[in-house]
Amino acid sequence: MHQTEKQIRAFFNKEENEHLKVQMTFSPESIQELLAGQHAALFPSYYEGFPFSVQETLAAGIPTIAYDTPGAHDLLPKKWLVEAGNIDDMCTKLNQLITASDTSERMNAQSIVQQYNWNTISQNTLKCYETHLTQKKLLVKN
Repeated sequence: MHQTEKQIRAFFNKEENEHLKVQMTFSPESIQELLAGQHAALFPSYYEGFPFSVQETLAAGIPTIAYDTPGAHDLLPKKWLVEAGNIDDMCTKLNQLITASDTSERMNAQSIVQQYNWNTISQNTLKCYETHLTQKKLLVKN
């Protein structure tokens, strides 16, 4: 939607811009460094396939608040979702995460993405195929 830093900054007022850091591009290797020190993330997307940016924030241990829309609601627990467009609820949940002294939400964030490990996914897929082929007696065992 926005192709330049100027376009992004135009979306925010002067006071908000004073606190805003715009990172237009980054290398995949630098994402952990860029996310370091963050307490929470917002993902106010109305339409998304698989939300890789949400997966990245979760992997970094950052609880993420998002609209309850396709994509995000497949990844996030209900307590981190708000009705699409409900900015007040999104801000309330964000404030709760930021002010909480409990660090368990960071561990919850990291545990969510554990199920998206490609090695585990491929092993589970292979087991599924083997089970069904064996049941169909199509698998020849040595």
